[in-house]
Amino acid sequence: SVVFEKDSPGEAMMVILNGRLQVSVADGEGREIVLGTVGQGEIVGEIAMLDGRGRSATAVTLEPSELMVIHRNDFMPFLEQNPKAAIDLIMVLALRLRLNTQQLASLLEES
Repeated sequence: SVVFEKDSPGEAMMVILNGRLQVSVADGEGREIVLGTVGQGEIVGEIAMLDGRGRSATAVTLEPSELMVIHRNDFMPFLEQNPKAAIDLIMVLALRLRLNTQQLASLLEES
């Protein structure tokens, strides 16, 4: 089932308690490009939750999944009071950016 769709409002992120989700976007011709899968202990929806803009991708469950929803209004004050958590989140974002850059390079090589 769809957890969230690209461009939908993103006031919360989700922690995957169990299950797996697939994160994807559509290219200019409507073909699905899978950005990756995430599983237990990982987060999705953090980009839109942090910047307050629409979702940057679509997330769907690949199997029955349980998610914990963390709202922006709760999370931002937590980050302000917990620098270690903010650093951990930055590391997750940096890893995802690195993986997306590698994936983009692979796609460009194929075309």
